[in-house]
Amino acid sequence: GLLKVNFDPALVRLLREVRFFLIYGLEVPAEALMIYDMVDTYRTWTSQLDHIVGLYNSVLTDLLPVEEPLLGDRITKMDNALAPGLTELKWSHGAEQIPEFIAG
Repeated sequence: GLLKVNFDPALVRLLREVRFFLIYGLEVPAEALMIYDMVDTYRTWTSQLDHIVGLYNSVLTDLLPVEEPLLGDRITKMDNALAPGLTELKWSHGAEQIPEFIAG
């Protein structure tokens, strides 16, 4: 099936709220600031993952039925490469595993 990047909407809200707290000079809890410090990294990662997912989805949706047998092994390789991102990888794994997965 088709894929999508699973970036928690609650985290998006938190990042947005912290930004506005900072703009208005309001106090931000330390835990929220620690998460907000990663905002540019999260933005980069989600952009890169959106690109990967878009390419994968376009292969699946644009593929003609007669092409499927010809590209089946490549689709299997893509599925295997993406599998850890579907089952094992979590945003909390952060700086170590996510860049490795993206570069994969």
